[in-house]
Amino acid sequence: MHTTSENINARALILALWCVCLMPAVAWAQAGDRVEQLRRAAANIGGDRLAEAERQLNQILRETPEEATALNLLGALRAKQGRLEEAEALFARAVRSDARLAGAHMNLAHLYLLRREPEKSAAQLREVLRLEPSNAEAAQRLAWLLLSQNRVEECVALVESLKETQPPSAPLLAAAGEAYLRKGDRIAAVAAFRKAAELNPQEPSYQFAIGSAWLRYPPDVDEAERAFRQFLKLRPGDAQGQIHLGYVLLKESRLAEARAVLEPAAQGGAATAEVFYYLGLIAQQEGEDARAVELFEKSVRLAPTFAHAHASLGAAFLKLKDYARAQAALEAAVKFGPEEPRAHYNLALLYARLKQPERAQEEMRTVERLKNQGKTLTEEGEEVAPPRQNDE
Repeated sequence: MHTTSENINARALILALWCVCLMPAVAWAQAGDRVEQLRRAAANIGGDRLAEAERQLNQILRETPEEATALNLLGALRAKQGRLEEAEALFARAVRSDARLAGAHMNLAHLYLLRREPEKSAAQLREVLRLEPSNAEAAQRLAWLLLSQNRVEECVALVESLKETQPPSAPLLAAAGEAYLRKGDRIAAVAAFRKAAELNPQEPSYQFAIGSAWLRYPPDVDEAERAFRQFLKLRPGDAQGQIHLGYVLLKESRLAEARAVLEPAAQGGAATAEVFYYLGLIAQQEGEDARAVELFEKSVRLAPTFAHAHASLGAAFLKLKDYARAQAALEAAVKFGPEEPRAHYNLALLYARLKQPERAQEEMRTVERLKNQGKTLTEEGEEVAPPRQNDE
């Protein structure tokens, strides 16, 4: 059962999508007066004159009940009214009447996507591409649909196959870049994102994707910095851009620059846990331990399960010899991040100071086990990359 809000959102989205498919569908109608009638109906639907459009379409369908374009347009009208089951039935009738009507297949693809039936949606999009190999909208929607299901190899194969039938669009290249990144091929991913940025240089998300790709291990902070600075030129004041650039500058130990970038992102109600965490690390590295505690506490209030913030808070309390609060923070850190060696190591130090040798030895055994798994101790205050954002 969808909530009222979900239904409203679905209706708004379906309206936006189906309006795209109205006029192209008319182009395949029969010649003569019928074409003009269908064009007028499509224009009325696009202009929200639904009663007049319905009257026109019903008149056509009384004369020719299986007129595919009219059925498709009436389906779009029903979708605009939020009557999705009726819309599906009309689109299906349109396809049965004319299997080559790509607009009806596209509309079915949109409908199935809204109904959370991705397999059916993908099948309709593939049919559109079979009928119209150069259909860029169908190509990019199918690529992102496959990616949303983590069908990475299928997404890459689709993009490669489309090279023979259509020039790459920026959204398709962005999908390809994300797919390559998930495969671990950062070079191919960056190349795809850069090509997307060349095709649409005013779209900031492509620069953000380039910067995020360069932060993958091993990070290239110089390339990442360039990309995030370009992103912020296109989208000044964007909090995520500031957070990511601040993180890069922090990794380079350019503390004053990092603080100048991050502090604006900490203002207002949109600040994230990562902002205060990074500002806390800066304060810690500058020897301002009390200030670091204040910032780490803000971070864990915003994200109570953020293990690294708990670990840094615990380390700060340990340095200040506030052992009770250090213990609470470090135990929270290993609870939420049991595979983080630094928190276990600091907890071992704390238990040793509290004259609890058995617990200290247990924590050191955990550190050794994690070391054998390749998880070595990081430097105190080691930065944690901000979470990647999904732009699509």
